[in-house]
Amino acid sequence: FSELKVRDEWFEKTVKENDRLISVFMNSDYSCVELSQNYHHTLLSTITDVYNIYNVTKEPLPFSENSNEILYRLIKTFYYTLSPTRGDYNIADSTYAYKDLTYIFKVWYDLCGDLLKNDEEIKYIITDGKEGKLPDFTTFNQPVNRRTYMKTDWSRNALAMVVTGKREAS
Repeated sequence: FSELKVRDEWFEKTVKENDRLISVFMNSDYSCVELSQNYHHTLLSTITDVYNIYNVTKEPLPFSENSNEILYRLIKTFYYTLSPTRGDYNIADSTYAYKDLTYIFKVWYDLCGDLLKNDEEIKYIITDGKEGKLPDFTTFNQPVNRRTYMKTDWSRNALAMVVTGKREAS
């Protein structure tokens, strides 16, 4: 493959293609183009799998700063839209093999530590409230996908509601 003859050229093309692919799946409000939480989780897992490879090979990550920012925002958005229980059901519409989603946040934190290490809200979820802090808000709005996630508080016993706006047919 001629594209692979020169490593730096191949790597730069990979970074650009990853930017393009990651951006295609994201709306400008960091909601996933598919409204299902399951798709959001799949996208996050696909991206963080590259971090798994990095942790073994220590080769540079094929992501730009833009891709890293999107990954960070995806993780934060996933957190903000979790059901209050942080259990197997999310507010959106799916279940996961991981019955305790605190576990998956710990995996992401371990894999993407440089990206997440200073985030007090992520620390809060992975330490089950022993460190970090809760978000300063209980309502999270995504204007592009027209969803607003509302909680009475951040406890596991909170009441939660999703308000979905009307989409116009094209």
